[in-house]
Formats: sequence, C-alpha cells, structure tokens
Amino acid sequence: MANRGQPPKFNKPSDMQKKIAAFWAYIEEKKKPATIERLCCFLECDRDTLLNYAKKDDYYELVKKTKLEILADKVERLNTIGTPTGGLIFDLINNYKYKNKTEVDNNLALKPSPLTPEQRKQISKEFGFE
Repeated sequence: MANRGQPPKFNKPSDMQKKIAAFWAYIEEKKKPATIERLCCFLECDRDTLLNYAKKDDYYELVKKTKLEILADKVERLNTIGTPTGGLIFDLINNYKYKNKTEVDNNLALKPSPLTPEQRKQISKEFGFE
C-alpha cells in the first residue's frame, strides 16, 4: 500500500532544531512574544502537526523543551510592568491547565445570636420591622 498524506516536514530532529533556533532569533530580533502559534508559522505547520511530532520519540524532548520555554516566556511577561496580562491569563488558563478559581465555603454554621430576645425585639422596632 502506498504512503498516504504529505511527506514529513522534518526528516530528522536536527532539521526541526535549526528552524526552532531561527524562531528564537526572530523573536529576539523583532521583539515579538513567543507563542506556539508563531512557532507553528516558523515551522510551517499547524498545532496538531507539532503535537504529532511531539508523540515521536526522536522529537519529544525537542518539542517539550521548546513548549516549556514558550510557557516560561509567557509567565515572565505576566510579571513585567506595563505588559497587558488579560490575554496571557486567558491563554494560560485555556491552553496550559492553569486555574483561576475562587474557593467559597458554603458550609457556614449558624451561630446563636449574642442578643437576648428583648434586645432583638428592640432592634426590630427601631428599624420598623414590627
């Protein structure tokens, strides 16, 4: 049976490594933010293709390291004064399993009132509840 689909973009990890090195040089030179999408543009592939390369033993460490460097860049930009953070936070929550949650304790026990029944009645009168 004949091979299906397009031939691989990278025949060996060193080919991909050269393109990734060019990606980092471009990012630094143009002062662009490092993103997976920009990396995919440089590699001339989509996210799914990049993830498929990451499943291959020969490419796993290379893709993993590059993705971690991009993540580190995003987290560092969160701590840079003057950098808009809304998009970074959205990206981290939706693409990197970060959490933005508030915990609410709904198990509040009712405590007995420190007021006597007469005091409660007096307060109710003062506020017009009686």
